[in-house]
Parts: sequence; C-alpha cells; structure tokens
Amino acid sequence: MNASPKSPEMLTKLEVAQRLQVSIKTVERWMASGDFPVHRFGKSVRISVPDYRAFVDRTRKWSVIHAG
Repeated sequence: MNASPKSPEMLTKLEVAQRLQVSIKTVERWMASGDFPVHRFGKSVRISVPDYRAFVDRTRKWSVIHAG
C-alpha cells in the first residue's frame, strides 16, 4: 500500500492577516522580503501552516515583568 505524504494545510494572505490582526499589505510586505516562504499555484499564493507557525515563533518577543 502506497500512502502519499500528507500535504501541509495552506493559508491565504487574508487568513494570515486575520490571524495576526494586520493588513493584507503587511503580509504582502513580509512575503516580498522573504519572511514568509510562499507556494504559488497559478495566480494563487498560499502560506503553509508550518511556515506560518515558524514565522510566529521567530517574531515572538518575550517581556520580563519586574516586580517593584
């Protein structure tokens, strides 16, 4: 039995923008700068969920709260 590998779930620019609460233009800038690897299917552009998660992990900033 040959099982093909499961394709990663894909997100549109709009879905990424909504998840991160930014504009589509911001997502497009990130894509143009190479921050988001993209998959092109004809004129459609998609971002894989693993690439989305990696971007979020890379850009996460931790703040330290000091008790006074």
